[in-house]
Amino acid sequence: MPQCRRHPARTCMCPAALVKLPPGATTRTLIDTFQGRYKLSPLDLRENWPSLLRHMRLSGNSVFNPVSYFSNTFASPQDFWIENDTWNYLMTRCAILENQSRYGNVPAATGLDPYNDLYLAFNQAYSFYKQGMDFECTQVIAGCLDVIARICERLSGGGVFGYGKGIYMEVIEMGRLFAPIVAEIDSALGTAGMYGLLGSIYKMTGGDDQTLRRMLMAITLSQQSYVLAIAWVEYNNTGSYLAEDIVNILW
Repeated sequence: MPQCRRHPARTCMCPAALVKLPPGATTRTLIDTFQGRYKLSPLDLRENWPSLLRHMRLSGNSVFNPVSYFSNTFASPQDFWIENDTWNYLMTRCAILENQSRYGNVPAATGLDPYNDLYLAFNQAYSFYKQGMDFECTQVIAGCLDVIARICERLSGGGVFGYGKGIYMEVIEMGRLFAPIVAEIDSALGTAGMYGLLGSIYKMTGGDDQTLRRMLMAITLSQQSYVLAIAWVEYNNTGSYLAEDIVNILW
């Protein structure tokens, strides 16, 4: 049994002293962003984001910096900050998932905690909306949706790091939980954030209509009608698969 360095073995109640960790669980993988360094267990990363671990090893670097790794794809200076916020979110969530999977404290709805910056930002946007601060609300929502779009791009099943469990599943759940907030703000302010949120998750899941349906069923009928109107216009203009699936589900 692991022994805590801070407390006597007979009295210590720290998780490290109560849980027998598998071999290799204390080894750390180093991931840098421009806001900090994250130290994650490759054993838990293999469970929560296996393809990221594979590509980190293929890079041949002892410390992986994903923002630099993707910098050749940036189209504007804003992309740097979006990418940096994306990886800080992903690494923070991977650390939470590591703790949950190791010690078994998995909540019923993952992501609803004070360590989830996106969750806090969406709540802040909703607070601005309720106070009539429409400009501030739409600015925060737009920033959140930019980060979510990049998160989904990095987790995309057709991209570099795609897979179907761990952090991938948490992002799907968070999209469903954010949907009512975004849809309510859209309906009141005449924006199209919900359509953008649906598009990000749709891309990540490779066009999974069941995930799309669950997100649409999480909002009210009037909000569904608003999204449907946007989808009709988009379908008539571009014939997109997302718009077509939305019309088929809601019509």
